[in-house]
Amino acid sequence: MSLPQRPIDVVVPIHNAADELRRCVESVLAHTEGDYRLLLIDDASTDARVAQVLHDIEARALSQVALFVNAANLGFTLTANRGIQMARPGSDVVLLNSDTEVTKGWLDALARCAGADPSIGTITPFSNNAEICSLPRFCENNPWPPGRDAGLMTLALEQAAAPSYPELPTGVGFCLYIRRALLDAIGSFDPEFGLGYGEENDRCVRAAAAGYRNVLCDDAFVLHLGGSSFGERRRDLAERNMRILLERHPRYLEIVHDFIEADPLRSLRELAAAHYRILTERLPGVLHVVHGHGGGTEYHVRALTLASREAFRHYLLIAVGDQWQLEEHDDGAMRSYNFSRLPEESYQAFLAGICARFSIDLPASGAAAAPWALLVEDDEHARALLELRLRAAGFHCQSVATAEEALVQARRRRPSVILVDMLLGGSDGHDVLRVLRADPATAAIPVVMATMAANRQTSPSLGAVALDDLVAEVAKAARSA
Repeated sequence: MSLPQRPIDVVVPIHNAADELRRCVESVLAHTEGDYRLLLIDDASTDARVAQVLHDIEARALSQVALFVNAANLGFTLTANRGIQMARPGSDVVLLNSDTEVTKGWLDALARCAGADPSIGTITPFSNNAEICSLPRFCENNPWPPGRDAGLMTLALEQAAAPSYPELPTGVGFCLYIRRALLDAIGSFDPEFGLGYGEENDRCVRAAAAGYRNVLCDDAFVLHLGGSSFGERRRDLAERNMRILLERHPRYLEIVHDFIEADPLRSLRELAAAHYRILTERLPGVLHVVHGHGGGTEYHVRALTLASREAFRHYLLIAVGDQWQLEEHDDGAMRSYNFSRLPEESYQAFLAGICARFSIDLPASGAAAAPWALLVEDDEHARALLELRLRAAGFHCQSVATAEEALVQARRRRPSVILVDMLLGGSDGHDVLRVLRADPATAAIPVVMATMAANRQTSPSLGAVALDDLVAEVAKAARSA
């Protein structure tokens, strides 16, 4: 993992919302590395629990954390400006709402984006609730299930495409990275925006006028609850500050409207959503290849897709010369993607590329069927990483989370090998092993047992065994079956 090369100060203005604040701070401390500081500024919160949260943080004496309290309520804009003024000279600044939760590698991704082009002035990551940077649904709040690992969405974004840092008409203030050169060029936020809302839009329009770009960091994801600090004042603040914004930038809404109408991020969102479903639903993928003339074959395939959609992820690849359309069918919805086969590209390589992108397991041409691995792991992030490594090693892979599911799938599929996490929630791996060994239908299947270490990086370790060594052990056990 490459770490941020420039100093970065993360400024978190705080007003009430104690529970969200605690989760925000814990996520930053757990998922941030490199040369950074976390500046927490309490804007005269009326919720006494905020003081307790900050007291608990202060008691930990963390060198990268600094705490400040406003004597009176200044509002978001002035509190953000105070944080910018207290940032280290020369450091870039990230303004982070206290009702957010960051994911592993978030700051590293933002720093990579900033390093890609010196004209980038502001950077916004994807989020579940960030207006034009929302996914999977555009310009909507996508509620996040409590307890679900948001790191899987980051992983899905990384798998969807190489980051391209597309242009935005404005950044979104829930998490806004600001380059130091831009701060030096146009200063901090305009105090007229008071308690908050619209100040980041004004800044981004001024940044564009000064020759800087506002971009999306399309390989980073930050959860956002939204509106916790403002409560019932939110609508009034938004209406007041929108009037100020339009007085200064009359074309602002037109520019944003044109961006929404064009929706240049649609394909990226859909690909990320597809990979997220692959990581979380754990259903095997089936690729149907048909010609583009319709008829009985295509009718039969579509009927088969409809009848078995709860058991499989279905992809319908329709060939029209070298132009191919892929339909993804999921939960009654259909999404389409267009692919072109290059003149020098073999059909085998073309189809293998599509299958790899959508995690569709196919045996190699002319080779024996790939071995099946059953993964018993209840942690979503660990499961996703292990599935990727096993598939890269040539395995078909299916995942379950409990001993009961493991027995059902082991009976049904008779996998070549079973990989079991020793620390399953509510039980342990030995319980799974006992269940499998007690059943005559599964007793002879090789079982490899390990556990994911607490510190999960891109190349994590499992117990004392490196992940690559574990996959090699799984392959060895499969060959012995």
